[in-house]
Amino acid sequence: MRSFTPYILLTAVIIQCLSCGSIKVTAKGNGIRTGNTGEETVSLAVTRGNADAINTNRLYFFNGQPLEQNHRLPACQLKVEITGNPNNLGESYVYLQILPEDLRFNGGTSTDKKYIANSIGKIVNLRSPQANNAEDAVTNDKSHFGLGILAIVQNDDRTVPWAFPSGSSRLGVDMQTLSRRIFRQIQRKVDTVLKGVPGNLVASQHELLYVPHVIHNGFENRGERARGFGFIHHVKVVAPTGNVDVYVPINFIFKENLENYRLFIDPMDNSAFTPTPGALDHIYVKGGFVSAALEGLLLNIVRDAIKTAPLPEIAPGVNNADLLMLAINLATGSEPPATGTPRRVNAKYDIVLLPDSEENLISNTVLWRKTGQGDTDT
Repeated sequence: MRSFTPYILLTAVIIQCLSCGSIKVTAKGNGIRTGNTGEETVSLAVTRGNADAINTNRLYFFNGQPLEQNHRLPACQLKVEITGNPNNLGESYVYLQILPEDLRFNGGTSTDKKYIANSIGKIVNLRSPQANNAEDAVTNDKSHFGLGILAIVQNDDRTVPWAFPSGSSRLGVDMQTLSRRIFRQIQRKVDTVLKGVPGNLVASQHELLYVPHVIHNGFENRGERARGFGFIHHVKVVAPTGNVDVYVPINFIFKENLENYRLFIDPMDNSAFTPTPGALDHIYVKGGFVSAALEGLLLNIVRDAIKTAPLPEIAPGVNNADLLMLAINLATGSEPPATGTPRRVNAKYDIVLLPDSEENLISNTVLWRKTGQGDTDT
């Protein structure tokens, strides 16, 4: 189990001298797709520390390429180039690139499987302080480029701990506790649902994977900024005709709510008033069924079950999302005072969940895994 920390990135106005120099940060991903010709797929860049970049965004992303486009020897690079003598902005730069396996998501049933297909795979984790250097990573697999992120992380950004120190008296819920609750709740719900599906289906393994950045398109399509991070619950199912894979996304969306942020857990906060598309549209089923209709049946059963799988109450009688938002504020020391100006929504806020590991290549994004029956997980 690895630890991952959510960073709340708020675009800040730099008020120091900005004309003394600039910092150009570039994230690139390329590979060989036809013959021996290299092809650049991902290109994300931002310039910091000059007069033209005072209000630059802090997160840039590539949503992933079409599934049929694959590359041999995919390579990634994060490069920081300094011109002149820029101020020390007290920040570092992170390039995350997910490299899904070649052909893994061919076939299957989903309203829209692109989110799943571009969010699961090996992850490249390149990071650099404000310095003039380059970080590189290459993998030998044949993959396609999924979700890519270039994030600017300042030293004082709000963060949520993976785990509170032993004996800590701070009120709050850390990411370890939260992710495990999600994992156990979905695991039990799916195990129960499988018993009602024709064909004697049994879950042989559950995994909870993480997705570093998520946008709720339903809210954003109607003009409400809604950014966050997500999990994907992957279930391996044994069926008489072969194995079945079920992927269920669970997204933590920080949504504008007048003068503050509302935490929206999609699809566990799903209602008739939630705009689509959302997480329920990305549930994906791929199985060894004789008839594709059984994939669709299992998809519908799982989707209906998740609608009725609210998180267990963290505290009796208290809304989970409200408590989690309070916990985030307490953990980051950013709860506004009882009197004075309330916290304002920043029009360019973003959320990103970053691995604490310094490894360039992480084999997978699994947070929790349970094999076999029962409630034991690691």
